[in-house]
Amino acid sequence: MKRTARYGDGWLPYIITPEQYATGLARLDQYAGEQGRDAATFARAAQVYVGIYDTKAEALAAAMQTTARGYGLDETQVERFCAIGTPSDVVERLQQYAEAGVRYFVVQWSCLAADVERNIEVFAKEVMPALRDA
Repeated sequence: MKRTARYGDGWLPYIITPEQYATGLARLDQYAGEQGRDAATFARAAQVYVGIYDTKAEALAAAMQTTARGYGLDETQVERFCAIGTPSDVVERLQQYAEAGVRYFVVQWSCLAADVERNIEVFAKEVMPALRDA
């Protein structure tokens, strides 16, 4: 984080909760200030794992087969670190990240490979417009 404050122009963490993001952003602001820099000019992004299904249970099951397996996460961690569920669940979770200071999202899919195209379509048609309107 101190290197980011000294040399960087943005911050892009992953596997992080909105609360952790807000705490990290405050730390980045402090460290940047110590370097005579204004962290408000930095790109504020987060890589978020997204899985959109008809139910939260379906989304969780898919995330457990994909993201959880890849990172060694349990169900509780998947629910903390991912934006999964129905389109409205995903919008609500991404809004929490935005309220924590995220301005740009890098989306990684936390869904089955066969469902990626559908997730992209639903994200574009339902999630993105809702975030823009928030």
